[in-house]
Amino acid sequence: MCSPTSPQLRPVVCIPEYSSGPQPTATLEDVLITRELYNHWPKQLDVEAKRSELQNLADHRNDGVLEVMQRLVDACLRMCKADTAALSVLTYLESNEPAFRWDAVAGSLATYVGQTTPRKSSLCGTTLKRNSPQLFSRPGRHFHHLNNVTPTIVEALVVPIYLDNFALGTVWIVSHDKRQKFDSADVDIINSLGSFVSSILWTRVQHSCKFPQ
Repeated sequence: MCSPTSPQLRPVVCIPEYSSGPQPTATLEDVLITRELYNHWPKQLDVEAKRSELQNLADHRNDGVLEVMQRLVDACLRMCKADTAALSVLTYLESNEPAFRWDAVAGSLATYVGQTTPRKSSLCGTTLKRNSPQLFSRPGRHFHHLNNVTPTIVEALVVPIYLDNFALGTVWIVSHDKRQKFDSADVDIINSLGSFVSSILWTRVQHSCKFPQ
């Protein structure tokens, strides 16, 4: 069952777990390329732009939670020059199944805002399990439900967001073109912006999730 657990949530639609076409056979290790984050010199970080984005978040930190989250992914989209940027919050469905809800999305996949993916088989779940940023190449080869998402995800960088060692969810950026590559500078940007609003995300988790008893 893919319905929200609180009337405060926007309507939830689960991305189908399987596509109608041939099923991918790649292993998780086939699609994980995290080592490549640190295998080449990172792009030059625009310090002034980063400071400006942090100031913008600070100026609007008293806005609604969803508005702040949207500002966060908008900033990640600009700073990392990604095709899509999103924030997934850890939640539970009425079936008590853990899932990630795409609470804020900017860029090419913006129409998928509010949808969910399963924690047990997802980019975000894998990232939280490994407790560190993860880079994926054509992840639909292993995570079947992503084959129902268009445009195709060519590369995805997923960064966990914590507050006092409690996992709140992830921020992730995506390229839909093989020419766009992410590196350690992008991890730094997401960590900086994400940690700045982690306390606001905790409010979202507390008020929008019904945890299983």
